[in-house]
Amino acid sequence: MNIEDYLKSRVDDQIIWYDKKSISCQNKYKCTQTIEIILAALIPLLSAYKSCLEIFRTL
Repeated sequence: MNIEDYLKSRVDDQIIWYDKKSISCQNKYKCTQTIEIILAALIPLLSAYKSCLEIFRTL
């Protein structure tokens, strides 16, 4: 087995697998970060909504 055959049969397949796995993990990370930002932005809004409900209950 020469070097080119070895690279084609072993290394190239592993590089392709690593690339696919890397893209998948990167997409999951970006999705998680987007959800985290959206939820963090909702905290002040929900807090203000709760405060408004408490004010209307006292009336």
